[in-house]
Amino acid sequence: MILSAANLESVPKQVAMATATAWLCSFTTAWRTLITGGGPRPSETALIIDASGGTGHAGLLMADCIGTETYTMTFTD
Repeated sequence: MILSAANLESVPKQVAMATATAWLCSFTTAWRTLITGGGPRPSETALIIDASGGTGHAGLLMADCIGTETYTMTFTD
């Protein structure tokens, strides 16, 4: 994969590489599911399932940035 440097961010020194990698996986999955798959608009509603997990939280942040009305579900044991 080749990316433009303008699309990259440096990892802060206090963040472990494993944490940065997990963040990338969560946001990439959320982007693919929410933005590419659903393509919500500001006037629409989104349901984020398991918003307490990494990918769900990333989806919640993205939906909020878009301006959708957002509902979430989470589970407990």
